[in-house]
Amino acid sequence: MIDMDVTLDWQLDTLPATLVAGLSMFFDQLPVDPYIDGDFRRRRYGRFEKQGQGFHRLDNGVFFQAAAINKFLGDVPRTYPDLLPAVAQHDAFLAMLSAFARHTALADGREIGVHQMRICASLGSATPPAPEGVHQDGFDFIGVFFCGSQGVTGGALQLYHGLKE
Repeated sequence: MIDMDVTLDWQLDTLPATLVAGLSMFFDQLPVDPYIDGDFRRRRYGRFEKQGQGFHRLDNGVFFQAAAINKFLGDVPRTYPDLLPAVAQHDAFLAMLSAFARHTALADGREIGVHQMRICASLGSATPPAPEGVHQDGFDFIGVFFCGSQGVTGGALQLYHGLKE
């Protein structure tokens, strides 16, 4: 159930397509997400700490969500392959981190978890990016940065606030 008695605050922004296009080759190098059935979702993960106008890369550690938040993979410690150094140092990626920090008024010392994902769909079939369906990630802020598509004729991103049982 979605609690409709809350206000969802969101921002829409863009980065120059020529800048973002430089990241496309890195999406071809993503390994399959080992925690779901199938090979349609590919993923790497990284953590960063905001420091002034910049970002310090942290050790990935273990990604964990409680079962109360994520019914599909809750209470499952997950370790994903690190973001490639070339991605973490790329001007477009740093611009994305900066935009996220600006839009959320992120304070110094706050951590940002980054999931670089690619969803591979088949012609004529819907492919959900989140096999768990509508769920709550348990974070104060989320940022979704769309970096491109090939052969896509539709799609939707749905954001909810206040997910209840």
